[in-house]
Amino acid sequence: MHSVRIILSHYGYLAVFAILFLDSLGAPLPTEFSLLASGYLVHLGDFRLWPTIGAAWIGSLAGSGLSYLIGRRFGATVMDRISRLFHLTPEHMARADHWFARHGPKAVFFARFIPVVRNYISYPAGIVRMTPWKFVLFTAAGYGAWEFANVYAAYRLGRAWKVLLARMDTLAWVLAGLAVLTLVLAWLWHRYLAKRNAKTAER
Repeated sequence: MHSVRIILSHYGYLAVFAILFLDSLGAPLPTEFSLLASGYLVHLGDFRLWPTIGAAWIGSLAGSGLSYLIGRRFGATVMDRISRLFHLTPEHMARADHWFARHGPKAVFFARFIPVVRNYISYPAGIVRMTPWKFVLFTAAGYGAWEFANVYAAYRLGRAWKVLLARMDTLAWVLAGLAVLTLVLAWLWHRYLAKRNAKTAER
């Protein structure tokens, strides 16, 4: 982790941009630590607050936009392989598209606060061809709130940001676990309903 702070100190705002750009593409980087370390450098006077937040925000938007375009460009191929792997019918895929059409903006916004989910939510958004302006709007809002909270908190707390990091990291992983558990339970419930409806139709 000390090396992250050295990189930030040496390369400045460019490092902040690059870390958030790669993170939003799915690279496993210590992003929370990087943002809090950046906020601490603001506290020390090495960085300025708004340029730091701006570099992080632009980097995450650029990476998310590229992820969205990749999902949109290769979505048909990816979805075809997924449907075959999990034996999904066209009706299942249509329901997934309908769900994302209704709840996609909320999913894109809140995913930015959850580790791992944050890194990959842009791909399915592109695959289901979420409306571009909605994707950009809710991505910008979610990332903006998350990055501002991290950088500003470390800036205000000074050296106490390390304590904040430990607590935020624990909370974030708990939220990620709950999100994954919810998705698994929802999938199992959907499978159960599909089998029950199929048995009912056979009678």
